[in-house]
Amino acid sequence: MADDIIARLDVVTRSFSKALIIGNCSETLLDWLKERSIETAIIDMVPAPAPAPAHRPNMPPHLICKEWDEIPSLPFQPDLIIMIGVLDAANDVPGLLAQLRRALRPDGLLLAEFFGVGSLPLLKRAMLVADGDMPRPHIHPQIDVRSGGDLLSRAGFAMPVADIDMLNVRYKSVRQLLHDIRSFGGGYALTNKVVRYSKGQWALLNDYIASQADSDDRATENFALVSLSGWAPSPDQPKPAKRGSATMSLASQLGKKPG
Repeated sequence: MADDIIARLDVVTRSFSKALIIGNCSETLLDWLKERSIETAIIDMVPAPAPAPAHRPNMPPHLICKEWDEIPSLPFQPDLIIMIGVLDAANDVPGLLAQLRRALRPDGLLLAEFFGVGSLPLLKRAMLVADGDMPRPHIHPQIDVRSGGDLLSRAGFAMPVADIDMLNVRYKSVRQLLHDIRSFGGGYALTNKVVRYSKGQWALLNDYIASQADSDDRATENFALVSLSGWAPSPDQPKPAKRGSATMSLASQLGKKPG
């Protein structure tokens, strides 16, 4: 996700001076921001700021918030906000997006990436088998790409863009898959209740995953990477032309006769 964010920023023609990162942050992204002298702060969801690693003594300041929809006091007004892997876990996504739009400077950019609808179909089917006649929620509700664009518009962002990229990852065991999901915080985020499987349910889960494996004993899981971008409104931004103001028909440009 961080690599994709960097690729998107590389094609943006305007420069940024102050960035806010919400959620997971990679060293690659921090280095990209530092190389461009962009002042950076990070919002984290931990009880206290983690100590800076020895090899990164100059980590940006970490701001702590109890809920994703509660933005703490920022040390500056950012003109760039980056959310990596966390927007779908907010209790109030429209409210959070509206807060972020207000936090941005005019003509500031929001970039958000997360796993949306279409993710984890293999694991979802396996868990339905393991749950039997008592299905339980294991993964919090996910956002589809169309709804993501609509949410940006509702929150007041200009020039909203939403797109999706499918990632296919092959796993040899369900434990490897679950380890990855837990590592990036992709589990059921809307409750603290832990759902525990019995030995029999674990056997059903493993058997189903194994039944979907190919000749190399690996099964394919899909992750739908949803990307959102939007700009805080500004009088200097380009505006769409008024409806009906065109002076040339699309049909003529395509070499077709009108009608």
